[in-house]
Amino acid sequence: MSISKDFKNKWPYILLVIILFGVLLWLSKKDFMVFYSLSETFVIFVSLMIFGLVVITFKYTEKHFMVFLGLTFLCLGIFDFVRLNVYNQLHNLITENTSLLNTYSLLQVARNMLMVISLLFVIVMKNRKFNVFIVFLLMMVFTSLLLIAIAWNPVQTTNQLSGITIDNLKKISEFIVVLILSLGILSLQKNKSLFENKVHMQLNLAVLFTILSEMSFTLVTNQGSTILVFAHFFKMATYIMIFSAIVKKGLEEPYKEINESYDLTLDGWSRALELKEEETAGHSRRVVKMSMAIAKEMGFSQLELNDMYRGALLHDIGKIGIPDHILLKQGALTREERDIMEKHVQYAYDLLYPIPYLSKAIDIPYYHHEKWDGTGYPNSLKGEQIPLAARIFAIVDVWDALSSDRPYRLKWPEEKVKQYLIEQKGKHFDPKVVEIFLKLLKSNE
Repeated sequence: MSISKDFKNKWPYILLVIILFGVLLWLSKKDFMVFYSLSETFVIFVSLMIFGLVVITFKYTEKHFMVFLGLTFLCLGIFDFVRLNVYNQLHNLITENTSLLNTYSLLQVARNMLMVISLLFVIVMKNRKFNVFIVFLLMMVFTSLLLIAIAWNPVQTTNQLSGITIDNLKKISEFIVVLILSLGILSLQKNKSLFENKVHMQLNLAVLFTILSEMSFTLVTNQGSTILVFAHFFKMATYIMIFSAIVKKGLEEPYKEINESYDLTLDGWSRALELKEEETAGHSRRVVKMSMAIAKEMGFSQLELNDMYRGALLHDIGKIGIPDHILLKQGALTREERDIMEKHVQYAYDLLYPIPYLSKAIDIPYYHHEKWDGTGYPNSLKGEQIPLAARIFAIVDVWDALSSDRPYRLKWPEEKVKQYLIEQKGKHFDPKVVEIFLKLLKSNE
């Protein structure tokens, strides 16, 4: 896909992001408390979505590092939820409460500690397997112990921890996160083959945004400052990138693999039929390619194109029910033999319709012998009563048959084939589809 086409498809989303960015930026200047609450609520919600998504998709992906990623974000979401509540308490107080301020800072230190440990675990474990339930329990216990330790911290009223201010400790933890994240980028590059290109890019962006966020937090001097606002923007961007990568890795890729497996199976069926009918070798792939080209020209959606592809590939699958002495007969068929041959469309319907995955692809296998003037079979449909996919395929099927050598005749010259298609406009074929088809043929010359 070209950059211009990719931008054309995504510009509404890009515009939406720009508008939301502008609204949030305005809100941060108008009321930082509301901005902070919205941004933190957003990352907490996305954390839960990431965790839920990896749990649901694990049985399909069996990607242990994704489960660990989901568990990590669940724990980070817990810390962010507690920090948000502590921040709300601080905001509602008339006078400064040192104990709550320390608690808030220590929660950030603990959150960074969890992130560092998680990143190190991912770097060390890479794509190895582990007991998901045990790791889940360990992370929950670790998170609980950190929260309890912070709640019982005896130095909350002194703002000191072994001679180091808690604010300085928070900044040190942020620098450590940045250092480990840098190692994470190197690890991602080293294990690039484990990810699809888009997922790899999203993970790299997530790490980059996290680094920018943590570095921004270290530079904050006062609440409501511009650098703090951008730190939260970078944090939200991190969660968006991670969620997008999880969706891509946990949903889109498995679904794509399943579809490809199904289509390879269908291709196998088609090849098996070609082996039975030697004169049609390569026919299925040719008619599929040309049918798809016409359908795209006529504005079919992606789902309609998928059905077109499968229907075209299996257009003659019903012939597996036709006896070999009729299917492979070299000469003309008798009336009785032709009646039996025409049953192949019903056999195709009976075979494919009960399969939900293929029920919408039935138009071509069942209707591709109908004719525009109503003289076709099996139902003598006329004009636009015939599904458009079948009308498209009827032309391509005849074009390929006449353009190929058969045991009972040589292929026709190209101009003769075109002339025949023109003569059959309004008789065998949909006139509009014939015009589009001939236009495509001319453009491919």
